[in-house]
Amino acid sequence: MREDFVRWLFVLAVAFQWRNGAEALRCYACTYVSGQQSDTVCIDDPEKVEGQRIVTCDKKYCTIMRQELKDPAGKVNSFVRDCVESPQFLNDMIEDATFKTYFRSCMTDLCNDGDGIRNGDSILNPDGNGPGENLLVPGITGKATLTHKIPAFLTLTLTLFVQFVRRLQYFH
Repeated sequence: MREDFVRWLFVLAVAFQWRNGAEALRCYACTYVSGQQSDTVCIDDPEKVEGQRIVTCDKKYCTIMRQELKDPAGKVNSFVRDCVESPQFLNDMIEDATFKTYFRSCMTDLCNDGDGIRNGDSILNPDGNGPGENLLVPGITGKATLTHKIPAFLTLTLTLFVQFVRRLQYFH
């Protein structure tokens, strides 16, 4: 029984080390500002941006912020692909009198490759378009979102712990 306990502790330690030693997130990083640039490659095809188009990010999220003018409708005023620790908005669209601004956030390598308008499969989205993080809760007025995500490490640790407890019960 003592050997099993030591084995499970070793497995947990390896899993913890593996999680902490995981590669950093890679994100597209570029900016477009209307009136200052005529090249829209950052918006249309981030793979073709010259210079450092991909950054190694020590933060949690790859993001897109797309700001369009309301008049003329759909004209992109600014567009940013970046990486951040805690986005102001995970996946939302905010409107005011002048602009319609889209915010997109995701947590996998090079997932901020979309147009910024739609939630693509690589963007965290539980409504049938891929894996989810934002959960829209019916019955709450306004645009309420509930963030719900269990990291893989926590799932692995919990699974190993349950197996360990089962083994302890087996020996008693």
